[in-house]
Amino acid sequence: MQKPSIWIRVVVSCLPLLTVACAGAPGRSSKQFQVEDGDYGLIAHAALKLIEHVRPISVIVLDRNVDPRVREALRGQRKLVSRDALPHTPGYIMPPDYFALTSFTIDDGQALFEGEISTDAQRSDTSFDKECGLIFSVRFALQGDGWSSDSYKLTDCSQQRVWTPKDP
Repeated sequence: MQKPSIWIRVVVSCLPLLTVACAGAPGRSSKQFQVEDGDYGLIAHAALKLIEHVRPISVIVLDRNVDPRVREALRGQRKLVSRDALPHTPGYIMPPDYFALTSFTIDDGQALFEGEISTDAQRSDTSFDKECGLIFSVRFALQGDGWSSDSYKLTDCSQQRVWTPKDP
């Protein structure tokens, strides 16, 4: 039987030391937060996966003045269209495979990905407010070196909630 090369023996003997050293290294969440190049793409991909548990999304609607980092991250995820390109007619319902992004922010180790899809109720109930869909809010938090999200929030914007006392 042939002996392993010296380099293989050195690497194998050093692996336990590297594992311990890396385990003790502080993650991003313990440092002064800075957005990294891949953060927007990672969060967009994960958020869209969550949203697609309800409805497949093939088109993302964006405002013209959206952050260029957001536009770049979403460009590789789905087809993008400008909100200005959509019809502005009374009773217009966004197509079922469209997602209208309303917020995508990353700040201080926290992120929010939020937008709206049309609902089946909009299509079936003629008295339903056609301008109002289902709002998805997905929050992320930086944990160690990665982003984590435990859940998402769905809000049917046809249901109005009034808080008491009312905000000024």
